[in-house]
Amino acid sequence: MKKILFAAALFGLVGCATEAVLPSQAKQAPHERLLKYQNKTPDTDSTLIVVRDKGYLGSGCYTGVYLNNEKSAILNPGEKATFKLKAGEWSVAIKGEGKLCISDAIPAGSYVQLKTGETKAVRLFADPSGNVDVKPLPLE
Repeated sequence: MKKILFAAALFGLVGCATEAVLPSQAKQAPHERLLKYQNKTPDTDSTLIVVRDKGYLGSGCYTGVYLNNEKSAILNPGEKATFKLKAGEWSVAIKGEGKLCISDAIPAGSYVQLKTGETKAVRLFADPSGNVDVKPLPLE
């Protein structure tokens, strides 16, 4: 009986990890949850695509996307947001949204360097322990 319970617990933990989604396979987040950096201007010559992983972990909560400490989008699992940005270094961070979501008070993330005319993609990742991070993601 103990072996069955252990196997069931182990299987449950494996199902909690999130899985990367390529930008071409991710659903576009609805316009009302895209809050900033949506319009191209003469200064915004680079593009950043942010994709939230799919999976069970955190699936009941929205994730806020913060660019340079400004909430810029709110994503569900498997969704993406495309931002028109100036070339340079950008802080990309995430934070769980909602009263019942487990989240640090401060968004967690990393930095992305964008060159003029460049398009990059990153994924919003969570491991089975609930740690979140922003990782590079291939465009295709």
